[in-house]
Amino acid sequence: MTFVTYEDTPLARDALREVLSICHREKFSWQDHDMLRVLGEPGGLLFFVPSPDQEPTAIRQWDGFVFADCGPFSCDLLYIFVRPELRGTGLGAKLFQELIRRVSLDPKMEKLFLEVRVSNSRAKRLYEKFGMRKIGTRPRYYNDGEDADIYEYLTGAKVAKYP
Repeated sequence: MTFVTYEDTPLARDALREVLSICHREKFSWQDHDMLRVLGEPGGLLFFVPSPDQEPTAIRQWDGFVFADCGPFSCDLLYIFVRPELRGTGLGAKLFQELIRRVSLDPKMEKLFLEVRVSNSRAKRLYEKFGMRKIGTRPRYYNDGEDADIYEYLTGAKVAKYP
């Protein structure tokens, strides 16, 4: 599977416009300017899975993406998205596995965090399958008032600290 990392090019900007449009439709709580700010910082990470029939340099059509904000010691998964018609095909697992791989390459990186809707049992099963554990809940985290469960994944040497 091919993963294309966002770089500020015309083709990538087209893909980013589509990402922002999907985030609005999916009621993603981040604003465009916040996403662009994160991508402009050293730890901003956005990568795509191009549709199989696309040329490697043309990412206008893609099947899923991951958006994360990585600091020196931890990374926050902000959004993972798979096109609705491809959900349940394992693409979300591959995207998440690629994020874990990238985060684990940095020897200073200790943790990966994320928030997920308490009602999103499908996503929570995926995260737990990869060894994430629930560490708390944020009341009324989402714009519609739904709570978020907080998950954590320990990377590298930190893994040994789990019971």
